[in-house]
Amino acid sequence: MAVSSEDVRAKLESGRHTAAEALRGIADQLEAVPLDHAAEVLVWLQAELASFVREAGRVFRGANRSGGNRTGDKA
Repeated sequence: MAVSSEDVRAKLESGRHTAAEALRGIADQLEAVPLDHAAEVLVWLQAELASFVREAGRVFRGANRSGGNRTGDKA
């Protein structure tokens, strides 16, 4: 059974929205951390975010290349 382009687009939009909402939720939690505990959270979060940003950049660059798979590596 073929999937329509509208269905694919709707699923992609839903996934993008879900990811953005998750990131907003993390930001809200970070802003709610009392300042006397923020340093510990920020040390951990900054390391994780740096890794996330590097990986996301790699994936986004790969998505812009023709012939690349979803991880950005040529198959």
